[in-house]
Amino acid sequence: MSVSLEDVSTQGLATSPAHSEAMRTAERRLRRRRSWLVFLGRLLLLVVACLLWWAVGALGWLSTFYISSPAEVAQAIVTAFTVDGFGEDLMSTLFATFVGFAVGALLGILVGLGLGVLPPYINAVVDPFIMALNSLPRIALAPLFIVFFGLDELSKIAVSITLVFFVLLISARSGILNVNPDLLHLVSAMRLTRAQLFTKLMFPAALPSIFAGLTIGMTYSLLGVVSAEIIASKRGVGVLIQQYSGTFNMAGTYAVLIVLAIVAALINELMLQAQRAALRWQTV
Repeated sequence: MSVSLEDVSTQGLATSPAHSEAMRTAERRLRRRRSWLVFLGRLLLLVVACLLWWAVGALGWLSTFYISSPAEVAQAIVTAFTVDGFGEDLMSTLFATFVGFAVGALLGILVGLGLGVLPPYINAVVDPFIMALNSLPRIALAPLFIVFFGLDELSKIAVSITLVFFVLLISARSGILNVNPDLLHLVSAMRLTRAQLFTKLMFPAALPSIFAGLTIGMTYSLLGVVSAEIIASKRGVGVLIQQYSGTFNMAGTYAVLIVLAIVAALINELMLQAQRAALRWQTV
């Protein structure tokens, strides 16, 4: 029995969609398996860390006055939420964090993109001033913001804005300035306007750098808000940390720090997921 070349080609075309679907199914299963392995690995690491923490105190290697214990910290977390109003403090901190992040990111991206498209001479002029202002410790500026805006949310938001603004300014400007020169040379032959060049090439090419800055900026925003609250504020996680540490309530201090770390990790994961979704169109 002979088989013609046309029959083989037809059979190959007929089976290729099924083969592609099988490959996609296998890839999805592999991703799910990897996700479960990562989750189990993180869970195991957390359990081991808690056991080591408990053992260090139980065996007397370090005094529980300094390191507390997992059981005491777990009880302190419950007490903080049910008695000490930790939920309201956490909402106050998160509100200032998100508002400061949104305003600082918007202003930083706009200024960074604007500087990126300006001539190199302008960037050379303003660059030392940007670096000098960015080098200022924001925690040293917190008392000034408190004088200007009082102990309300505005002082915390102002600290957050100053941190996020420069992170996004530098990220957006770097994204524009680091566009592939070969692509710019290639696109120049298409006789595009400056607006078209920006929207079709420069801005899309800068998006990875901008999203990286957004992820870092969110973390900086949270750190800035908590630091401002520790210095002086009416409400917030930083206020509770100051109260607990000032009364040597180590279990309460660790409880607040652990909850804050969990919240920061969740926010960071959401930012990474948003970055992957927004940049899914990129193939290189």
